[in-house]
Amino acid sequence: MCTCEASLISSYLWGIQPERNAIAGQVHSVFDKACNLEFDDVLVTLNSPEYPRGPFHIQLPISKGFRSLFKVGDKVKWRADELSVGDRAVVLKTAEHWDPMPNWSQLRQGLQLIVSRLDQVLEFAKQNAQSGESLLELYESRQQTKVFQRVESGARLLHRGLIENDGSIEEGARLLAGLGSGSTPAGDDFLTGWLMWVWLNHPHPGHIGRMVVQHAAPLTTTLSRAWLGAAARGHCTSVWHEFLNGLADPAISNMQLRELVQQVLAHGATSGADALTGFLWETQITQQG
Repeated sequence: MCTCEASLISSYLWGIQPERNAIAGQVHSVFDKACNLEFDDVLVTLNSPEYPRGPFHIQLPISKGFRSLFKVGDKVKWRADELSVGDRAVVLKTAEHWDPMPNWSQLRQGLQLIVSRLDQVLEFAKQNAQSGESLLELYESRQQTKVFQRVESGARLLHRGLIENDGSIEEGARLLAGLGSGSTPAGDDFLTGWLMWVWLNHPHPGHIGRMVVQHAAPLTTTLSRAWLGAAARGHCTSVWHEFLNGLADPAISNMQLRELVQQVLAHGATSGADALTGFLWETQITQQG
């Protein structure tokens, strides 16, 4: 069996790994620089160092060629300190640990500054996103497609639910779940970004997150369920860590902020833009009335 030592592991994954009996899974999907492993209700992503650090990710010292190493359907076993994927072993005990949870309490102290910068963030996003292809078009008020109408309806329900506590969050989550195409549909990406805002600005973000996952997860893809679960716990990628910390930094320049927005937008084809749309929604809808 070939052996590879992981260079980095999410501290969340390290904390939930089996202590005694191994758990079985399989390779869910493979890309050139990443591989997803599925264990019942847990997804683990193996990725190259070129990818940002992630909430359910393990970084391998392999730059590319994952398709030649792993095959969809390969059997996987996860035991303490080690993953066995097909005929390869990934050693975890020497990996650096990375915490996917931002310092939310510290970020909340800078909430006023963060909110004051969100209009600028939206402008940077509009300038740099692929025109007409992401949910950022919601803010241009020109889109009348069924998808955009449904996203706006779901998002307004989320907003009402935060204010009224009347079950609208559950309804909005169901309306958005699985909406769109791809491995992480646009509606789910919107929800993950919206949950980042909830963690920043709501007294009970964990409760809201659990409600969203309960009602959205059964209606969407395996990969989206993993991202929604992470966002519900307050976890995000290193790119979002840098973005949030930048928003709260009084010394950051407009050029630096633009670069951070561009990094958020770079996630997937439109996933980054769709998540950013969700994050910005609460402040934008308040302005729109």
